[in-house]
Amino acid sequence: MQHSAYLGKYITDQLSKPTVLKGTLEKWPSRKWTPDHLASILKQKVKIRIGPISAQSLKCSVLWETECTFEEATLDQFCEWLDSDSSTTGHLNSSGNPLLKYNREEHWCYVDYKEMEVLFKDHPDILKAVQWKDFGFPNRDGRQSTIWIGSERAFTPGHYDTYGFNLVAQIYGRKRWHLFPPSQTHLLYPTRIPYEESSVFSPINIANPCIEHYPRLVEATPYTVTLEAGDVLFVPKHWWHFVESLEVSISINTWVEVESDKVSRVHEAVTRAIVSGLMSSASNQKDWVNPTEAICEDEVNYRYIGAALQDCLTKQPSQLSTQVPVVDLLQSTSKTDKTRISNDDTPHRSHLSQIEVASSERVVKKMRVEEMQGERKSSTVDMDSEETANNESQRCEGESLQVSIGSPQAGPKVKEEGSTTSRDKTALMTESVEDDSSFTEFIHDSHEEDNVSTSQKTFKRRLGDDTDSNSQSQPHHGEPVNLISNFIVPVKCQGAIYKTDHHPTTLGSCERSLQGGSNMPKGSEVKQTLPVADIRQLLVECVTHPSVIDLTSKLLRDKFYQKRTSNRTNHSI
Repeated sequence: MQHSAYLGKYITDQLSKPTVLKGTLEKWPSRKWTPDHLASILKQKVKIRIGPISAQSLKCSVLWETECTFEEATLDQFCEWLDSDSSTTGHLNSSGNPLLKYNREEHWCYVDYKEMEVLFKDHPDILKAVQWKDFGFPNRDGRQSTIWIGSERAFTPGHYDTYGFNLVAQIYGRKRWHLFPPSQTHLLYPTRIPYEESSVFSPINIANPCIEHYPRLVEATPYTVTLEAGDVLFVPKHWWHFVESLEVSISINTWVEVESDKVSRVHEAVTRAIVSGLMSSASNQKDWVNPTEAICEDEVNYRYIGAALQDCLTKQPSQLSTQVPVVDLLQSTSKTDKTRISNDDTPHRSHLSQIEVASSERVVKKMRVEEMQGERKSSTVDMDSEETANNESQRCEGESLQVSIGSPQAGPKVKEEGSTTSRDKTALMTESVEDDSSFTEFIHDSHEEDNVSTSQKTFKRRLGDDTDSNSQSQPHHGEPVNLISNFIVPVKCQGAIYKTDHHPTTLGSCERSLQGGSNMPKGSEVKQTLPVADIRQLLVECVTHPSVIDLTSKLLRDKFYQKRTSNRTNHSI
């Protein structure tokens, strides 16, 4: 469909900031799903994450996944818990439902991050009900998607995804999204502990941040939006997000690969190797790894790095047709290779495991062929500086983001959250299109249809419409049409909202405390104040910091190319 292809190109090439596609799921069969409907289809048990609602009020800590409780239950049992109240939950019961022991008013439950291809493998109709083709991605459906089903107050800690951009379809209920641009990474105190491939976390509780503990946060400028049922959210690559359910909700998302993912795979391979090496003898290593992640032996990790480096230098993107779980990779290596820590059967969205780990002979042969063909592609990662973050903070504070066709600097302004959007349509850029009935539909206001002139009527894009034979009017060739303004809504920047809670004196006192103050006698022996396990964790957090990994990756790619060139020279002598 021409309109879908245009929309896909617009999303991929034009959008650079979080954007909502309003009411664009009405043609999806999955739009009618409810928790009860899915429970009637899916009968096997799933792992459900459970946490106390009170954790959201903690200012100086985040409830990590490693600190949550997990239960195996069916969606029927999940729905039974949703329909219960405090009088029927929070105590032992004889019904066999493990969720009923958690008080409904004090806990949330989250069926989070479930790969639909695995969950609904016996239900192809469910997978086909997810239709990303309507957004310009024709080969994408439920097989490349994950589903999230949660009660109100269920949440995902603040993090950013290292691979691709994200499309999130809100099927049922509402969710609140808090987003931060990549240029503000240093303001969010990034950490790789707990470790999870492709996720960089923030230790800040965005719902109730502690400015005294994280003073740099005052410069951050979050973007917030409430995603309604029927909406789709575009999240650009490396944008931070903290997500909370405002009510019982169902969401479906897909990560769309981009060319820069090749460099990101090198980053992730290096990070995995560092975490694995430093945690080998850690007593608290279970707390270092999220429940859906796996840590491998050194040999496997080094092969990941080699494969990622080789993939990074190829001219064409890798053809990653199927996922190869880490457990399968381990079976293909020597018998001494084994998983050190495996909190689940499969790794967490392991893109590294998708790369073919070839034998040394095959890699060398492939490199020689590439060198003979003169193929070499250097990959770079755009790292936004602190100056960029400060400029963005000053620019967006108190302003609404704007978007338009072909230009990110002109377009519709968005009013306050929850209000109807208003647009200065004369300021919007327009574009001429062919007389294509599948692309636009003439919409009449029913109460003014006979009184409104043609020039005052609007064109509204409807996803999924191939024909429009009933339209009373179609745009003529060359007639300017506002193609997307009716359903594209930029997410609003809230400005530096944390500055109002900042107490300048606190930072100074923290610094004096860290420096030891003036009470320490000169020449006195420095005594260890933290356990060795804590020191080890601090070291891991430092050496796996995104900026350190970026520098390491750049140096590693450069040395890898030098080594490959040297080997070629030696073979030619």
